Amino acid sequence: TLFPYATLFRSMLKLPLELREIVILRKSENLSRREIALKLGVTERTVSRRIAESARALADTFYGDSSDPWGQS
Repeated sequence: TLFPYATLFRSMLKLPLELREIVILRKSENLSRREIALKLGVTERTVSRRIAESARALADTFYGDSSDPWGQS
């Protein structure tokens, strides 16, 4: 079904631009962290942090709040 793809697309649109561009460059254009850092003028550490942040935000869309992965709020 298209539901997961539609949800992913809507979730991507909700990401701040700095996170969305990282996901696009990494997954769609298949650039390395180093290539992304050079392209955006940021450090590789910043790229890694933004990748992790965007992954958490997208996971929250599908699985709920990921701040407590063990479900012990």
